[in-house]
Amino acid sequence: VLSKQRRDPVVVGDEVCLSNVDVVTPSGICLMSNLSLSVKDNIMVTGVNGSGKTAFFRVISGLWPAAKGTVTRPANLLLVPQKPYSYSG
Repeated sequence: VLSKQRRDPVVVGDEVCLSNVDVVTPSGICLMSNLSLSVKDNIMVTGVNGSGKTAFFRVISGLWPAAKGTVTRPANLLLVPQKPYSYSG
């Protein structure tokens, strides 16, 4: 279990890029560590239930902060979540 810490928001760039990102739940459980990838085209993310697909997209969208590393994404990236979310403020 990792300590909870807030990091800077997602960086705006030309593509989705994760560099040494740790995906950690709000309760502090590390689901993925040192994840690095760059996506320029459309991709499909697949996996069995509970494999971390939704957590992955929560970090890319900025709903969850990356515990470590850098997340870059286009300003016009649109995420359609499984559950509706609303930001306060």
